Amino acid sequence: MNNHHDDSARMEANSLSLPECRATSYVYQPLDDATQSIRLIRLQPALSFDTDVQCDIYHVTLDTRPIYEALSYAWGDAKVTSPIFLEGCPFQATVNLVSALRHLRHEDKTRTLWVDAICIDQSNIQERGHQVAFMATIYSMAESDILWLGDDPHDDAETAFKFIQNMCHTFNNLPPKGKERTKAVRAAYSVLGEDAPVTPLQRIMNNRPIWKRIWIVQEIVVARKVSIQCGNHSMSWDSLGPFMYLIQNDHSLWQQPGALFFFENVLETIQYAALINTVRISYHEPGHRASILELWSQFYDLLATDPRDKIFALLGLAAPMSLDSNADYTKPAPEIFTMAVRTIIYQTKKLDALCMGHRQPANRALPTWVVDFGSCAYFSFPFWRNPIYLASGNTDVSSDTVIHPALDPAKLVVSGLQLDTILTCHYTTTSNGIQTWLDLRPMIQNLPHDILKHRYHTGESMVVALARTITGDMSFGPFEERQRMQESRSISRDIQSILSWTGRLHDQLGKEGDILSVLYGSNVPHVLRKVPGKEDTYTLVGTAYVHGFMYGEAIQWRDQGKLKGQKFNLI
Repeated sequence: MNNHHDDSARMEANSLSLPECRATSYVYQPLDDATQSIRLIRLQPALSFDTDVQCDIYHVTLDTRPIYEALSYAWGDAKVTSPIFLEGCPFQATVNLVSALRHLRHEDKTRTLWVDAICIDQSNIQERGHQVAFMATIYSMAESDILWLGDDPHDDAETAFKFIQNMCHTFNNLPPKGKERTKAVRAAYSVLGEDAPVTPLQRIMNNRPIWKRIWIVQEIVVARKVSIQCGNHSMSWDSLGPFMYLIQNDHSLWQQPGALFFFENVLETIQYAALINTVRISYHEPGHRASILELWSQFYDLLATDPRDKIFALLGLAAPMSLDSNADYTKPAPEIFTMAVRTIIYQTKKLDALCMGHRQPANRALPTWVVDFGSCAYFSFPFWRNPIYLASGNTDVSSDTVIHPALDPAKLVVSGLQLDTILTCHYTTTSNGIQTWLDLRPMIQNLPHDILKHRYHTGESMVVALARTITGDMSFGPFEERQRMQESRSISRDIQSILSWTGRLHDQLGKEGDILSVLYGSNVPHVLRKVPGKEDTYTLVGTAYVHGFMYGEAIQWRDQGKLKGQKFNLI
């Protein structure tokens, strides 16, 4: 192994003498693109924390199963750097990375690491894309993933880590159920909970840039082992996972005196880590890979230096997806996003991707049917999985009958049903005052009275159906539960209760002349706007995720075959 290392180091190092090398920035030697070839560094030992960071760097192929650890960290400001030395040559690394290497190096032996900022030539776009393509393999083959949280200026790590470990140990040894457990939980919480280090936990588990970084999701999820390190203190992810499960699921803890404030704060503190842990658990179970659409909907608000990374960072976690671009940084973000949505549609045989991101600010560089994956803007609820919005049932997208070929890659040609044309629109936001039954009454009075005499196809009154449309149906439970509620109180009180629940009232669906359509394989109706002067060409205005008068009829029309599908060219 030492001979191999010496040969590799000589291959990678410059031919300059040491004095010359120290005055010249490090120059990379090319990797072998025909194999899964990577670089590793050997972090040299140092007795003093302030000693310069010295590393050897060499090439290996993953099929030789090299032994190394991977580092997960937040880069920090790329413009604020400090020098380390690769093969004696200076290399500018971010301040956070230099601090991590100083904390991680041993006093008496080398440590072999894979670090993206060092082991990938970041100035070489083609190499960067090639390495990113098998990043999941790199982290999954590492002996351990070191999750570097950063320095510990407030000495929080020891306090927070000990609390997490002690709480897990204590509650794992409590009686499983019954009065004995109730007494034991009360006693344990009186010891642990009252002195819970809420502020240190917040500073460790929430107020760290690493938790807001999109790449961290893949790195933690695929790793065999994860070691969390903050300053000089470390803890296994195997301790953090049970702690998060305990906080989220053991409701007996919440019932303890004074516990509510603590647990609400801790839940907020661990939200990102808990979400990653959920994906980590499912990832390692056979057949439980999520789609990239589901993954992005969970982590859309995480940050990336390059917007394309909002796709590339999740590819390794998603169900297999033949995305031709893979991790091609030579292609612009709009092209990557467009190709991703088209691939999602073909592979899932659903048009759920059209439901995503329509409430984001418009991005003129993207077609209207493509999600701006690079945006962190709030998007609509994941209603595509909610049965009450299945406007086209379980219809699969057949590539030959629903998705049609398009010469223009920015155009999506799909089949659907035209339900109606929008003649008038009403804003239904709380700013317009529609919050009570009295506010809704003028809208009801303007409707034809013969409509209101009938029952909706679910058995509900038309008035209730209208109220559900306005509120987006987000405040209702299952139909059977709603029916029981109507038996016990008047419709007016029911609607007043619904409409007083603020925060779920939606903006207008479209403008005058917009066409309301149901596209085959889409779970909800969409509002399409005709493009003047272009035959059968539309833009996707938004998603009409409403119950209302059209959703049920769309199902009836489709099932009874009363309407034939037509083509919509979405641009």
